[in-house]
Amino acid sequence: MFRVMILENELLNARGLKTLVLETSSKVEAEYYLNTQDALDAMKEEVFDVFIVRVSSAKDDEGIRFAKILRQIKIYEMAFIVFVISNKDAGIRNIIQDEFYSYWVLPTPIDKFLEAKLKKTLSLFLAHKTSEEKEKDFITMVNDEGEKRINFSDILFVDIVGKVVTINLVDGTIDKYPHGYYSLKQMIMMLGDSFIQIFRSIIVNKEYVKEIDYEMGTLKLEGIERPFRLGGVKFITGIQSCFGDNKRKEGMK
Repeated sequence: MFRVMILENELLNARGLKTLVLETSSKVEAEYYLNTQDALDAMKEEVFDVFIVRVSSAKDDEGIRFAKILRQIKIYEMAFIVFVISNKDAGIRNIIQDEFYSYWVLPTPIDKFLEAKLKKTLSLFLAHKTSEEKEKDFITMVNDEGEKRINFSDILFVDIVGKVVTINLVDGTIDKYPHGYYSLKQMIMMLGDSFIQIFRSIIVNKEYVKEIDYEMGTLKLEGIERPFRLGGVKFITGIQSCFGDNKRKEGMK
């Protein structure tokens, strides 16, 4: 899915923008937030592709503050922002041009021409993301040591405990990343269909699942002797839909 975040402090305008965005494609999801804190809290749980932000002529405007915070988050450094401004707010354009990149200014009121332009812009981003996802077989992670590109095929499983995301690699390497950057939901979305969540804090690479014992409620991965405990009914249902409902499956790779 292609996810759009809308930051607009007027409820009616926020609902209108959401409706407009959802008309773009059935593959688009949109959520609106009426203040910066709610938007930032949502970003801890979800990954967004495009941001639509209302700004006014005031330099300390909430929309501008939010956009500045957004640019300081590593995974959103180059995220595309649509700034929604009034035609009268010429001054805000200078602030945007001086301080931001990868953006588009949408004047209001939004007429049919601008509606069509916004939908076309989102459609192009959706097409680009779809194409990118088909080719992508890695994730880029960030910690205090910098960026690291990790191929999906190199990841055995991911464990998220407390404030740390631990990525366990096939070669035995263990990488740790701050949970503040990556929530469980974000990791699931970033890893995609090659992985499956088997417990509330554990995501495993399907390619390396060696054995599942539904009777005992355990799963084994290649190269690891100890079994992993399966989560509750929700997780077991997902595992069965992926691997089948036999009580025991071996040699899945």
